[in-house]
Amino acid sequence: MTNFIKFFCIFALIFTTTHGSLQASIEDDLTSFTQVMANDVLVIIKSQASYNEKEKRLQALFVKLVDIDWMAKFAVAKFWRTMSPANQNEYLKVYKNYLLKLYVPRFRDYNDQDLAISGIKSLGNSQFLISTDIIASDGVTKVNIQYRCKDEGGRNFKIRDIVAENISLITTQRSEFSSIIEQGKIDDLITILRNKVVQ
Repeated sequence: MTNFIKFFCIFALIFTTTHGSLQASIEDDLTSFTQVMANDVLVIIKSQASYNEKEKRLQALFVKLVDIDWMAKFAVAKFWRTMSPANQNEYLKVYKNYLLKLYVPRFRDYNDQDLAISGIKSLGNSQFLISTDIIASDGVTKVNIQYRCKDEGGRNFKIRDIVAENISLITTQRSEFSSIIEQGKIDDLITILRNKVVQ
């Protein structure tokens, strides 16, 4: 199962049980948020809409759920401050398209895997880590996926990282992107990401 499907389908079960380490009111808000999003995702995936229509609707939902700009800035670390405003704007646009191209088309791989919550904990600073297991049809094979989200105020939760089998998406990107910039310049990274989108 691809990371995109793991990310989206997990919302069908996240926060459906209580966890004593978190305040009940926060759990309630997270539960409500997650259930609405999960329902929206699964309705799209299982609908009779065309592939292009599903992709368009999932892209809009992905943008709503994920803090793409924060992830983009984290991925280039210190180099963000050295970019010109024009480069910053272009990089944010290309990074967003890159993420959408990377994840959204993979929804076709969803085939009703079982999902289980293995833990939810507060990380402080209004951030939370959700640990999950995706269980294959054999009932034995499991893939651990973790999601870090932040309350941006007023219980406005956004996903900021996806960790698959202890490999962080944004940490991996930071390493890869920094290497590209150090060996060339930010324009090289923008070109590489743009080319990946059009492939």
